[in-house]
Amino acid sequence: MKRLQITLNDELYSWLTKEIKEMRFGSYSHAINYALKRLQEEIEKEKAMK
Repeated sequence: MKRLQITLNDELYSWLTKEIKEMRFGSYSHAINYALKRLQEEIEKEKAMK
């Protein structure tokens, strides 16, 4: 795994913090990895349909 620093807008940060507190995600890293994986799958699916 690679380590990096990111910047989130206030709205996304607040939402993400709430989701972590509600135990949907274990950490910020978990949530961001999950979201990017879903985006990757969606983009690859769109490319396959072309």
